[in-house]
Amino acid sequence: MSLLTSKLSDEDRKKAHALFGVPEQFDEVADLMVREEEWQVILLMGKEPMTEKELRKLMEKNRLAASPYVLINRMYSRNVLNKVTNADEPTWKISDFYSRYSYYAQFEYYEFGCLPRELIEALYDWQTEIYQSIYLPQVKAKVAGEGVYVHNQTYLTLEEFDKIIDGHHGSIHLVPCNCKSQKYFHDRKLNVCVNMNDGPNSAVDRGMGEPISPEDMKKKVREFNASGLMQNGEDGFICNCDGLAASRCRWPIRPAPA
Repeated sequence: MSLLTSKLSDEDRKKAHALFGVPEQFDEVADLMVREEEWQVILLMGKEPMTEKELRKLMEKNRLAASPYVLINRMYSRNVLNKVTNADEPTWKISDFYSRYSYYAQFEYYEFGCLPRELIEALYDWQTEIYQSIYLPQVKAKVAGEGVYVHNQTYLTLEEFDKIIDGHHGSIHLVPCNCKSQKYFHDRKLNVCVNMNDGPNSAVDRGMGEPISPEDMKKKVREFNASGLMQNGEDGFICNCDGLAASRCRWPIRPAPA
């Protein structure tokens, strides 16, 4: 039994879930992924962008944090808040359940793994269906021979991987594979994906990922390759996939022979 008393009414919780795009079947697990004070912030912000100055005032007025700065940045690191990149001053907007689920599985892996197996599978199947609907037009165009870009469409030799790394002049981070994390294949190598994107709303900008030098990354990828993982991707993000767990990120490649 929890010692904490909820200050969120059932009606407000339902409103917050709707704002965050929580499917009804995941109402219960959503309250594990998003904290009480974060739901309160979601209710205060709604769907519209809000300047950091205004957000801080609302947090203080509603006694949601002793330090609004800490709460804002924690919510950003957990993918509950996103930065608005085209604003004239620091501005935020809420993320969504689809995006928060990925971070929960990747970066709060132990807690995610404590969920019932059938719930883990249901979450994965739900997100995969949405993912495929988003990228299906590009995949169909690719199969038809059109020169469209589809992410993770390129298998790489080790030499091709080295060339991408050598041509990249920004940060390089090692991050968990979201496909394997979300499937909870805990007996497989997890921390295997190469992230070269550190822009706003990236995992790296949110404080996630292990910084690694280009030479050490090349060594790591050779270890992954020797263990049976295959490199695919382009500049920005490169996966090291196996044939089973990483079915979603390989999906855009699969239809090509057809």
